[in-house]
Amino acid sequence: LEEERKTISKREAKQEEQIKRRTVEGTASIHLPFSAEMAFHAFSNLTRQPSWSPWLKSVIYIDDDDDDAKLHQSNNGTTSMPSLSSLPSSLWTAQLIGISYSWKSVGTELIPPSSIGWKSISGISNFGRVTFEEELPCLSSSGLDDSIDGSSCRMSMTMTIVAPRPIAA
Repeated sequence: LEEERKTISKREAKQEEQIKRRTVEGTASIHLPFSAEMAFHAFSNLTRQPSWSPWLKSVIYIDDDDDDAKLHQSNNGTTSMPSLSSLPSSLWTAQLIGISYSWKSVGTELIPPSSIGWKSISGISNFGRVTFEEELPCLSSSGLDDSIDGSSCRMSMTMTIVAPRPIAA
């Protein structure tokens, strides 16, 4: 029995080490020529993210009633953005190196207009956080304010993902 426990413990340690080797952490930051509030509202509409992210194919809001995924639908039948006071589940599909991957994600933090956090609950294991911080507007090369609404912010994202084996190899 003791030998069996050692074998199981070694196997678990090996699996844990394999996951650590496939874990990728990334951080990015960008200056945006509009307020943190405007940036927060644009980013928090998750279904729009595939329009500016080349590797995302779709993001759909879902309900978790009785384990049946139901789209949040507006009156005209299109997918609508849930209330910002809630942290809805969402289904994400990405395509990397010709392979499609999906995961279900839930919000873990929603603090308008400063931060949004998430974690996956199925599919590709990942979690992260986006923050929005007000900044002084940047001046263009002509010396004019380049902001859209008279303010600007810095958007910073940190994400951790356990890469699927085909990508990690």
